Amino acid sequence: PAGRAAAAAIPRALDAARDARARGASTVAQVRAAAEGVVRQSSQLTLEYLDLADPHTLEALPESATVNEALLTIAVMVDDVRLLDECLLGERSAS
Repeated sequence: PAGRAAAAAIPRALDAARDARARGASTVAQVRAAAEGVVRQSSQLTLEYLDLADPHTLEALPESATVNEALLTIAVMVDDVRLLDECLLGERSAS
């Protein structure tokens, strides 16, 4: 039960990234920091990775890149279980 409660931080971290963008965070570093801050509040969670990538090529975006559109992926360990999630930041343009 404690692990399940701690895991609720994962969608909150994704929401924090979206909220950071809505409030004006523009770089990968700023968006990442907002999401990481939520995960690091729980001592039960071990962040394995939190990456932002180009959603078309899946290439990692540099820390200084401006986030117009990005795929945010996260992996967290809780109670020996690896949890993964992702969200799209920004609007995908029709191709």
